[in-house]
Amino acid sequence: MEIYCVPAVAFTRPEYAEMFPVGPAEENGRNDSAKLGFTILHIDAKGHRVEVVRLAQDPLPPPVLSPLGIWLRGGWAREVDLPCGDLDEFSRKLARNDWPLLALDEMGIRRIRVPAADLDHPRTADLEAWGFRFLPFSVGVPTGPDHDRLERHRRAIDAHEVVTYSEKMKDTLDVVARSPIPVALSLYDPGEPDANGYFSHFPFQGFRLDGIAVTALPQLPGSVSRLVFRIPPEVEVAEGMTRAEGIARGLGVGALCHVELPRAGEAHLQADDAAVSSRAAAALKAAVRSPETPIYLDTLEDKDRGYFPRVGLIDRRSNPRSAVAVLRRLLSELA
Repeated sequence: MEIYCVPAVAFTRPEYAEMFPVGPAEENGRNDSAKLGFTILHIDAKGHRVEVVRLAQDPLPPPVLSPLGIWLRGGWAREVDLPCGDLDEFSRKLARNDWPLLALDEMGIRRIRVPAADLDHPRTADLEAWGFRFLPFSVGVPTGPDHDRLERHRRAIDAHEVVTYSEKMKDTLDVVARSPIPVALSLYDPGEPDANGYFSHFPFQGFRLDGIAVTALPQLPGSVSRLVFRIPPEVEVAEGMTRAEGIARGLGVGALCHVELPRAGEAHLQADDAAVSSRAAAALKAAVRSPETPIYLDTLEDKDRGYFPRVGLIDRRSNPRSAVAVLRRLLSELA
């Protein structure tokens, strides 16, 4: 049985602010206004669909299934102990944060990129039942446990993204040649020292759009259906996608593109919501124009601490930023 907790129209339960790694909203979490709303239950011959309508937003068209995928860098099924007190004085309550999944539902996004180990999570079966498609990724030469978890969930997997090292490329291809699941081949890119000799400790994932690393690839086995390319923030999405498709076509395979949202630097916050909305909209247009090339946005949730801090499509309270409304409106028009 599926049980839905619908939002309130008046106020939120203040103790549930504990679920988020930031301070509470107004009134100690009671006035988290972005979470207020009502629910429409759509029932037809195929079944039912739940649509959450947020009061804090302008009226939006109903969600449509999106061709975009997205990186889930953060956890998608976080559980938090709520402290003793409030409405239960003598014990702690375990609460699960489903708000990121609700945000994906509101944007019609069903394709998610996650570490392959996420497939071991007990809630993976729930996501499969809800129609989510996985792009699990692993690093290095795939191992026995990788094959086992992929086999268990193969019906919900679009491809296995294998991020490998250039010096291990032949070993990797020898192993993935026996994969029963389509493989999207990616590259661990350590980056290059800058003009001052500074070496970055933050590697990149995916082949560069100059195609140089691709020319060094040995013969690809039939199990490799796509090459994975990174479209950095300084490259327009449509331009990067065209280049990636051309390079992959030269090897007789398809392309898969990871579109990075804007960054400001290793220690500087990128907080321009308009730039994020524009980048996300460009990715959606490109995905609609070329449906044969999967596009994944990096990333869903704000990164407000650590290195390369930047805003995403939702904030750290899992409330939607302007990009969510932009994607919904644009997708409705394109559909």
